[in-house]
Amino acid sequence: MKKALCIALALILVFCLAACGGSDSGGSSGGGGSAANTAEAKEYLDQAMAACESGDFDEALEAFGKAIELDPGYADAYYWRGLVYKDFEDYELAIKDLHKAVELSPDDMFNHHHLGEAYYYNEDYGLAIESFGKSISLDPENDFDYYCRASVYFDIDCYEEALADLDKAIEINGDEVDYYYARAQIYELMGENDLADIDYAMAYILE
Repeated sequence: MKKALCIALALILVFCLAACGGSDSGGSSGGGGSAANTAEAKEYLDQAMAACESGDFDEALEAFGKAIELDPGYADAYYWRGLVYKDFEDYELAIKDLHKAVELSPDDMFNHHHLGEAYYYNEDYGLAIESFGKSISLDPENDFDYYCRASVYFDIDCYEEALADLDKAIEINGDEVDYYYARAQIYELMGENDLADIDYAMAYILE
């Protein structure tokens, strides 16, 4: 299971968010500069989002940088640039930007979630658990956060904690195949083969 648990759905979530094309899906608007600078920063952010959609990530990164230079308090710019860095597996830079987004907009669950993913991929497991926990506290009905935190617990051999999170994810959303597969694998490792067979069967039905 390992990192494959979280990666597939994480990438789907990131690209679905990016496809929205709007800068309000995560983070928050700027406000650290003058009105003129804030407006210009928004224009650069829009350019960056358009560049992401067209696949020109170098141009996107440059535009994100200009937006931040104009408005250093622009949480959205840090958030979206952090997602780009994360997708390109530059986790240190992703963590830096997403941590800044959290600092500027601490009540946005997307900031905490994606910071948690960046920590996870960077194998900073304790910080990943903390970030996913903060995201869950902001949106306790988000099944995906429980699933991702279960991935972290699995990687550090905390199977009981992983099961608890997967149970909660399935309670919230009982139609997600990957949740049953993940729980079945943990049951197998724990020698609970009958329970594993039930979850494998459920996953097969849902596919």
